[in-house]
This record gives sequence, C-alpha cells and structure tokens, in this order.
Amino acid sequence: MRLEFQTISAHPPLRLAELLGRISLLFDIASDAPPGKAVRSTVLAVELGRRGSATDEELRNSYWATLLGGLDGVGAELGLVRTEGVAFPPSCVPPAGAVAMMDEELRLALEDPGVFERFVALEPGPIEWVDEQRLDHVARALAAYSDGRCPVFAAHSTGVAALAERAAGELGLGPAETKALRLAALFHDIGRATVPNETWTRRGPLDWVEWERVRLGPHYTGRALAPLEALAHVADIAAAAHERMDGSGYPHRRSARSLSPAARVLSAAHTAFAMSEDRPHRPALSPEAIARELVQDVASGRLDAKAVDAVLSSLGLPHRVVRSNRNGLSGRELEVSQLLALGKSDREIGAALHISPRTVQVHVANILDKLGVRNRAGAAVWFVEHDVAH
Repeated sequence: MRLEFQTISAHPPLRLAELLGRISLLFDIASDAPPGKAVRSTVLAVELGRRGSATDEELRNSYWATLLGGLDGVGAELGLVRTEGVAFPPSCVPPAGAVAMMDEELRLALEDPGVFERFVALEPGPIEWVDEQRLDHVARALAAYSDGRCPVFAAHSTGVAALAERAAGELGLGPAETKALRLAALFHDIGRATVPNETWTRRGPLDWVEWERVRLGPHYTGRALAPLEALAHVADIAAAAHERMDGSGYPHRRSARSLSPAARVLSAAHTAFAMSEDRPHRPALSPEAIARELVQDVASGRLDAKAVDAVLSSLGLPHRVVRSNRNGLSGRELEVSQLLALGKSDREIGAALHISPRTVQVHVANILDKLGVRNRAGAAVWFVEHDVAH
C-alpha cells in the first residue's frame, strides 16, 4: 500500500509538505516534544532510507508516515515499522539503538539551521501541491483533526466556518473575500494545538501561565500560515478571530482600523458559535442569550455592528443592532461622512448620494462643527478613530 495523492501538472501556489511541516511544529509544542521533532524525524527517515536502498515508493511512504506520525494508524497500514518516532520500510529498519547512535553526518543534518528547507527538498517525487479545489478539503481535514484532539471543540471550526460564510452572504462580501473568510475560519484554531487539553477541560479558573498560552494560540495560527504566500491573506484573518474592535482582544490587541470586514465577521461568528457550545465552566447559551451578548459587545465597542447583524440574521434572529449616530450626526451626515473619509470630493459625494455639491458643502460644514474639527483632514482622522469609515 502507498499513500495516494492527486498531483497536478501546473504550478499551484501551496506545497502540502510545507503546510503540514509548519503545522507539525504546533503539535510538537502541545506535546512538549523538542520543537521541530516531526520535521527532523522525517529528514532522518529519508536519509536512513536512502542508505538502506529503499525504493522510491518506500521512501515516499516513510516520509509521509513519519511527518503524520501523530495520526493513529498511519505507517502501520503501510507496512512500515516505527522506531523511535521514525517510520521505516521493513527492509530498512535499523538495529535497536542505531538511531541514537547515528553518525556525525546525520547529526549535522538534523541540527542544520536550514533543516526545514532540507525537509521540503527531501520530499520524494512526485511533489504534492494543493490547488484551489483541494485547499478547502485540506483545510477541513486539518480543522477536523485539530478539533478532534479535544472533545470540548468537536466540530467547532467547521461550525464557525459555516456561520461565517452565511454571514458573508448577508453582508454581500465578494467571492474571493468569502473564500478567504471560509478558509480562515477553518484554520483559525490550528494554534490551539499549542495548549494542553487539560487547560481546555478545566472547570475552574485558569492561572496566569495557562491564560498566556491560550492568548498565544492565535499568534501561532498566524505564524504557521503567514510564511506560505498562498495563505498570507488567510493568516491575517484567521489570527484575528479573538481580536476586538476596541483593542481589548488577543494576541496583538488590534483595533478597528486594522481589522478587515472578513476579520470582523470571523470575530463575531466565532464569538456567537462558541457561546452555543457547552464548555466545562458553563453550559451552552440559548439563541436569545447569544443575541443579547452580541448586542452588548457592539454597544461596548468590542464587535462590529454590521458583522453582528449579519451573524444574527444567519442564526435566524431578527436584526437587533442599530448603529447609533456619532456626535449627533444625522443619517444623511453619516452617509456623507463615510464618503468624505474615503477622500471623495463634493461632486463625487453628491453624485453618489444624488444631491447637489452645494448641499454636500452644507453637510460637511455641519459635520465639522459637530465633530469639533477644523477641516476635512481632521474629520477623516476622527472617522477612522471612531470606525465610521466603513
């Protein structure tokens, strides 16, 4: 038996081994294994397999079975023998203790600062690429595996992704942005693997160290995905799942101006879906209670009003978030403000709102007076700081 993958002839943007290699580091951290153990073990498997005259198919099976060593049954089904964490073909199994007594050349290979690049280069052909069609399947598989590691989060990431995608439809996000949001939702909790299950299943309060590990989870999500060019835009959204509009979230305390519409939707969808799940410290909340919590988060400036409205609608609940006027601005003045913040001229604003440039000038004068600023530049800064410009 051999591992079967679909290989395509074009030059797709994402290499499967690189993605899995980066994510394996998170599982190393979770299990308190030496960082990079899965990658280094895979390098060792291929190098020793070559010395043992393994066939190309055996090397390929050994490469993937060692890399995916955390998955139960991988390797055994392929007829491989696992020794000290490395999956060997039966014809190339070293004697007991041989891995620990490897020669200097192999030791240097495993201690090479560029061992990750070596790991990628050692992948036996044909190289496994992930095209756009397969990427969604890979993301769902990794989400299911990550969630399945802890019973508290069973089907969490796929549930958040489904809710976020429906909310994107309510908001009218374009196909590309919706796709990035869906992938980000599937990947958003990959970094959770760095936190031990005992932390998630605890009924009592977490201590300082445990909370710091929890807060670092989204950071690791971003670090695993961001170096991959094809997923850089997805990484930015995924790592923001726990950020908040007022800068009170984690891991980087980002504020409204740095959060894209997709990131705002993911934050709202994740918050809502998490409240619908049982947790060791609390039962699942009812839809009505979730709605109240979301509305309160909007009122306190933590979540985006439009994103929450879209999530509430996706949950079958009536829109219950009304964006309040800022500093006494009228509805028309808010419309003018949003276009003004985008740098539109009086003529452009008038054309967009079907009013005359002279009427626009009157609205702008009123806006400047109500905001207490002297000019349009000052108004633009105010709009951004108070999240009116969207």
